[in-house]
Amino acid sequence: MPNSSFHKQAGALILCILTISVTSPFSSAEVLGSSPIGKLATAGSVSIGGVSAPTGTAVFSGDSVSTQESPVLVTFREGSSVVLAQRAAATFSRAGKKLVVHADKGAMDFNFIPGEDVSIQAGRYQFVVSSRDRANAGELALAADGRVVMSLTSGSFSALDTTSGARLEVSPASVPEPLPQQTLKGSLTKGRNTFTDQTANWTADSLKGRTITVSGETHKIKSNTLMTIIIEGIWKLNTGTYGYSLGAAVAAGAAAGVGLSIAAKVALVAAFVAGASAGIGIWQATKSPR
Repeated sequence: MPNSSFHKQAGALILCILTISVTSPFSSAEVLGSSPIGKLATAGSVSIGGVSAPTGTAVFSGDSVSTQESPVLVTFREGSSVVLAQRAAATFSRAGKKLVVHADKGAMDFNFIPGEDVSIQAGRYQFVVSSRDRANAGELALAADGRVVMSLTSGSFSALDTTSGARLEVSPASVPEPLPQQTLKGSLTKGRNTFTDQTANWTADSLKGRTITVSGETHKIKSNTLMTIIIEGIWKLNTGTYGYSLGAAVAAGAAAGVGLSIAAKVALVAAFVAGASAGIGIWQATKSPR
């Protein structure tokens, strides 16, 4: 099943890294001299800063790791770990004792040990560990259009929308509830079937099957290129520049979140990533009054 593939690959990688930790531990030169912050393990093609990086390669503060067809497991000296899914990228660094993760694209599975001070930047959202007395584990995915989805199996995060200033808490008890979608701008021509956003950077056909709404007019997306969406039908709106939002299919029961177990929510995140690679928004628990 698509929503279990990622977890199977992650499990295989964890076994792989256990072998590596025995046969190739951090050397004293790495720890004291070059100061790597972690190591990676993968069965496929991975790069660091655009350069091919085989299993066992050290990860240094500021390194950007990206995957192609296979995921990669990044383990940190302190014991925390992050698994980047296929076609994902993230930058890792240390700011003092704080581990800083910048999600650049795609999905990741994370497990931060108790006591680990962590900050995750994903799109316009900044996540900070709320409590360090337990492990903080779960999944996060960053859409091509900047939307974010997070689901936790342990721990909690405080999330800040850096655009609006709104704050919220995410925990394993969070009920799946998409935040309002971002409103962007693009142009269309009346009577035609395309919509173009010159600032977009979509993967080809990653929006296929979703919907686009422009000034109250909604159409299903037939296909898309880097900056252009092709709809099913034609625009009735007058030629011009408009704000727009993208819709995504929601699995049965997901909108209300009633009866969903933690495992089901984690699987739901994986399914959205595997099925649309664009996410559906960020899971919201209770907005804090701050």
